[in-house]
Amino acid sequence: MKIRAVAEEHPSNQKAQLTLGLLSLQTAQYPNAVKRFENLVSLDSLNGESWRFLAEAKLGSGDTVE
Repeated sequence: MKIRAVAEEHPSNQKAQLTLGLLSLQTAQYPNAVKRFENLVSLDSLNGESWRFLAEAKLGSGDTVE
């Protein structure tokens, strides 16, 4: 819950966003994971890891087009 509070208070905190996105992936909360990883990509579009996790989250949610 502390990580979530940090992420809500500081949406540009990449470590908090990544941690919550990974937790969302692990618990199959794909829409939440997509939101977190889209935020990460907007913060740092050169981070390949964020793009990969975003693709995994979209695939998990059934979006095979993007």
